Amino acid sequence: MREPPKLVGIEYLVPILGKSLKTLKNDVTAKPETLPPRANIPGLRKPMFFESVVIDWLESFMPAKPEPAKKRGRPSSVVA
Repeated sequence: MREPPKLVGIEYLVPILGKSLKTLKNDVTAKPETLPPRANIPGLRKPMFFESVVIDWLESFMPAKPEPAKKRGRPSSVVA
């Protein structure tokens, strides 16, 4: 049997985002684009999030893997 997705409240985001609970509660209505997508569950007023969506949302801000640095300057002459 499949395990149900884990739901987390806005309190879960407090230490991750480094904002106060009050600020995050204000952001839910004033600036929802600054938070991960909410789980729309009928009959639930409290903002809830799927933990996997929060993790994916955070990983979307991770920088891409940098390419190795290229050598600068004139190439050295190769003597065979």
